[in-house]
Amino acid sequence: MHTVAGGIFLHKPCTVSGGGKSEISKSLENAIQYSTFHIKDIDEDFKMADDLIKRDYSMRWRNIRPDANPSRPLLSKKRTLRSAVKLFTPSEEYNDDYNTFLRSCK
Repeated sequence: MHTVAGGIFLHKPCTVSGGGKSEISKSLENAIQYSTFHIKDIDEDFKMADDLIKRDYSMRWRNIRPDANPSRPLLSKKRTLRSAVKLFTPSEEYNDDYNTFLRSCK
């Protein structure tokens, strides 16, 4: 199995004042924290990760619209990081069972 790095090109207009141009050129070095960590039960952790990846998220809505598109899988190429964060953040839009599930995943 091999991996190949792929470049990502980002265009940010250079004429927009306060548009965050300098933010995209900053190093992530200070955003990464290095420390030790301990894994209590790696098999259980992988099982929980597997459950989250394979879970059907389509039933999370409080009010399911009949015209709604099916839920994208967690690792779908069409899912953005923003939508993944939103998926795991309790919301009034989600039903009580799903919000309880989210609060139990600590």
